[in-house]
Amino acid sequence: MLTDKYSFTRLTVNNSFFKNTGLCFWDTPGPDDEVFDHDQIRSVCYQQADVILACFSSDYYTSFENVVKKWIPEARKKCGKIPIVLCCTKCDFNSQVNITEVIATAKKVGAIAYAEVSAMSGAGVEKCIETIMAAIHVTKKAKSV
Repeated sequence: MLTDKYSFTRLTVNNSFFKNTGLCFWDTPGPDDEVFDHDQIRSVCYQQADVILACFSSDYYTSFENVVKKWIPEARKKCGKIPIVLCCTKCDFNSQVNITEVIATAKKVGAIAYAEVSAMSGAGVEKCIETIMAAIHVTKKAKSV
């Protein structure tokens, strides 16, 4: 499992100011192997999640199918109505995924947003983080009411 942590001393999203905010991204593994029970590892991640960032690769259609058929249903089962952001990675590659299908699927699975990012150029990353932070803000606000 890969974990990346990001900290912000100041962040403004949709006119809301976040001070000393941190994000932790957990890249959870897929199918079980001989060494690890990955379902157990993912269960721990789900317990601490405020938002699910369900990513697929634009140059690998099977990854999109897996997000739709396995990962989002699993997240819904474990986390209920948790906000989900559907995210296309490698947006600067030749896409095997039809954008119209992706947007329709995002609506169908109840994703709160769709984002496209590129690790190579950094395109879309800031907007994706802003989307995640806005979802966390709305979720936390709803829980406190």
